[in-house]
Amino acid sequence: MINKFIRTLVIIILLLYAIPGFPQTDPLSGYSVQHFTDENGLPQNSINDLLFDDAGYLWLGSQVGLIRFNGFSFKLYYPDDKAAMESNILLLGKGKGKSLYFQTNDHNLYNYPGNNCRRLKSMNNAGPEGPWLLNDRKQLFDFTRFLHTDLPPGAQARRKNLFKSLYARNDGFYVADPSSVYIVSDDSLYFYDGQDLKPLDRTADRTTQYLQADKKLYLIQKEKVLAAYENGKKIAGPFLITGNIFTGGKNYRLFSSGCIGLLLIDRRLYRLSPTPDGKLTSQFLLDLGFADNISAVEYNKDLDLLLVASLTNGFWVLRKNHFQPAAFSPTLQQLLSRHLFGPLALYNRNTILADEFSFDASGKFTLLKDGTDSWQRCLYPDDQQRIWGADENSPRIMTPAMKVIRSFPPLDAPIVDYKQDKKGQLYCLTENSLWRLEADSFRHLFSKEQLSFNGANETMCEVGPHRFWIAGASGLIEYDPESKLLRSIPDLAGDHVRAICLCRDSSVLLGTYGQGYFYFHQGRFIRMPLDKNGFLITAHYFLEDNKDNIWIPCNKGLFKVPKADMDAWCKSPGSDLYYYYYGRQDGLQINEFNGGFNTPAIITPDGFISLLSMKGMICFYADSLRTDFSRGDVDISGIEIDGKPGDRPDSIRLSPDYNSLLIELSCPFLGNRRNLYLEYNLKGLNESWKEVPEDGIINLSRLAPGHYTLIVRKVNGFGSNNYAYRQWPITVISHFYQTTWFRILAMLALLLLLILLLQLWLKLREKRKEIRIKAETLKGAVITLEKTVAKLQESEQALLKTSRTREKLISLVIHDLRSPLRFLSMLAGDLHDNHTGFSPDELKERTHLIKKGTVDVYNFSEDFLLWVTSQKDNFNITQSLLPVKPLLQEIYDFFLDQVQQKGNNISYEAPEDLYIYSDPHILITIIRNLVDNANKYTRQGVITIRAYKEDTAIVITVADTGKGMSSQQIGDFLYNEGFDNVSSGSQLGHKFVFDLTKRINGHVSIQSREGEGTTIKLVFGV
Repeated sequence: MINKFIRTLVIIILLLYAIPGFPQTDPLSGYSVQHFTDENGLPQNSINDLLFDDAGYLWLGSQVGLIRFNGFSFKLYYPDDKAAMESNILLLGKGKGKSLYFQTNDHNLYNYPGNNCRRLKSMNNAGPEGPWLLNDRKQLFDFTRFLHTDLPPGAQARRKNLFKSLYARNDGFYVADPSSVYIVSDDSLYFYDGQDLKPLDRTADRTTQYLQADKKLYLIQKEKVLAAYENGKKIAGPFLITGNIFTGGKNYRLFSSGCIGLLLIDRRLYRLSPTPDGKLTSQFLLDLGFADNISAVEYNKDLDLLLVASLTNGFWVLRKNHFQPAAFSPTLQQLLSRHLFGPLALYNRNTILADEFSFDASGKFTLLKDGTDSWQRCLYPDDQQRIWGADENSPRIMTPAMKVIRSFPPLDAPIVDYKQDKKGQLYCLTENSLWRLEADSFRHLFSKEQLSFNGANETMCEVGPHRFWIAGASGLIEYDPESKLLRSIPDLAGDHVRAICLCRDSSVLLGTYGQGYFYFHQGRFIRMPLDKNGFLITAHYFLEDNKDNIWIPCNKGLFKVPKADMDAWCKSPGSDLYYYYYGRQDGLQINEFNGGFNTPAIITPDGFISLLSMKGMICFYADSLRTDFSRGDVDISGIEIDGKPGDRPDSIRLSPDYNSLLIELSCPFLGNRRNLYLEYNLKGLNESWKEVPEDGIINLSRLAPGHYTLIVRKVNGFGSNNYAYRQWPITVISHFYQTTWFRILAMLALLLLLILLLQLWLKLREKRKEIRIKAETLKGAVITLEKTVAKLQESEQALLKTSRTREKLISLVIHDLRSPLRFLSMLAGDLHDNHTGFSPDELKERTHLIKKGTVDVYNFSEDFLLWVTSQKDNFNITQSLLPVKPLLQEIYDFFLDQVQQKGNNISYEAPEDLYIYSDPHILITIIRNLVDNANKYTRQGVITIRAYKEDTAIVITVADTGKGMSSQQIGDFLYNEGFDNVSSGSQLGHKFVFDLTKRINGHVSIQSREGEGTTIKLVFGV
């Protein structure tokens, strides 16, 4: 009894908190409204006119200029020649494509081409295009032929006076087609057919208003049509406007755009439509008492939007509210608004049962009272049309009028659900156990404690023959009543499952409280993706309508998704699943729906849906809600480069040193912002898609030089890959030293250097030949001078030895340079001949190889020049105290990419406080040669550089795990003083190392075993 009292008290408190003291009427007659002023983004509250262009944008004529609204943000356009025009724009008209016409309060008419253009074209001067006029019906007409036709002086003067009158008033003409127009002047009506001006009617007065629809012109005076004209001929009238039009009004005002007429009688707005017999009928829309100083009313048929502009209070956007059927009486609406909590059940296919009343989609309802104040979480009609409910722990049978027929003894816990299986057996679920009705009593089947299942049971569902799923606070249980097998389903272990819904194709949807929702599809549980805002983290229930759409109420609104899209996502989880969202902007009084009852949502066979919410029950037909994804194109509305605005180009070109690029994207969409799905990808940087921020600004700052493509995609609607794409190329210019032509020039310079070296070698060869000839000549001339001859012979031998040494050195140098130069020449030729067919990645790979080759040749030439210089007697060694670790870091950074390309790893070790007194240039050259040789003869191995102090000496070792050296190779490295045995570039490199080490007072030693690696040790005195 205490628990019962507490629960009843909680319900009363919640009801008093959530329900107003008196029922609230809808002042907008079933419309949801958004009001835009300067407090929520509108630049100025004085709106004179409004217009939708062909792209879907809403344009506003205001006292501060031209304003564009894309549904979420306002953009005020200031053309470059703004000073030449007045800011106060009175009238708007639509041209071809995205162009607009607007007229200012000084009667100037301009053409604005759109596309963020900053140029205007004046239209109403006596220029070569003739005078144009724009009226308050958004119609533009060229009066050139009207004014310049050859006529008698009297007729010509009359036309000019008519035009002058029209120019001064901004109205008084109604365009029938591009060449003909109706003209009103001094209470008289004329028709101009492109040649002749014909008088039609003199019965109108200043209270007459004019509606043009279906090429007909209607003369309207209050609720009466005085006449109707077509092609300049009267076809009907006078007659009364039919429909539910209000009579006896004081103020009448007609707004029209295209074939739609909107008549405002005092504050009541009517839509006027032509009938098949040429007359007019009216339909009441709503009372505009909420709007003051109305300046314009516009209806967009495609979007089913009504817009009302004010001279002092911004503008309103109104949408028809389909979330509460108009047929419901105030009493039923009050009952629904008070029903926040409690189970719902579908009885007899179309009647919705609550615990206090029942109703159907037609608005028929019945008050119910079961005579108890019990708390129940479920209502269930069985196959005998009896209603099963509960009085806390006690099952009971009731009539559809909620009269108790029979009560059963209490079970072990409060009852949460009932279900019948295919055989008609009734099962009862309590918070602790499952029971089955047998004869006149319930038999206990199992308790959740048998599976160590924590938390209360929530609901159950028969998902197959002999297969019940039972949801609870700790997951999902499967039970077979025939075999009595009971198991916990591991896929949802620990999840708080609150809803199980069986679809028509036997797939199952499961909602959780805080863990998203799951889909049992083709034998497996799939955690479904959430909406982009994460609202579906708590999914209360699932309803499947006749068109195979799934409706999901949650704590943040209502979602709709086609089941076919869910199935497609399950087959390809890497794709995207998009939901359509309904919230307060769409007419819901609140976004928070309720769950936890069996059931909290109902759908009838004809698609009538009822949902529990924190402001009562919400009812609607599934087919009545529009699913309006954006139909407009994505476009760039602004670009800012390094803080400076730029024109919107078809391509973007950036300097190599730019820092900031901000691109503002825009897409017209006057629906719910959460249903606009815009994503972008920067091709050339990565392949991932990112959501465009809500402000539409994409930051693409500090891109590396190269070619990119900005691709933006917009979801057009449901269905797989239903996108519209826009793309813009972006180029970041390279620095001159990063260009291909610079690298080619560097290669040509290197080639020229090699040619010069070759010429030098040829000259040396000729010189040797000349010396040999002269020696032979002298030999014959100095036969008698034996000592002189002997000395000459010795000199000749020394010279020959020197020449051979030089020849061998040159041969080795040329041999070592020939292969990389031949490779560079072939690679440059390939790049020159085929560069246009290469992709950016292929160009990058080839230029990287050229760079590596030129660096290798450059390093070799530097080492060779250093060694040659060191052989001179006057070679100067510049020694200084050096920290060792930064020197090894430099070597490590230099070789890291080369080592990794061969699959090797490189590391170095040196104490921070280790210093060496030596020549830095020579020391780096020695270590670099050793590391280069280690990398050359090591693959998939490790190269280690170490430096440490040993007694009073500084020791630097380079160790590798490569192929190793033979004893012969070690001997050639350490003990070969001359060049007789130097036969390769590697041995020449050994000679460099050995000689240069001696030059800086160092000692070289080698430890190596073939197949295991080599360690070369350099020892220097402190």
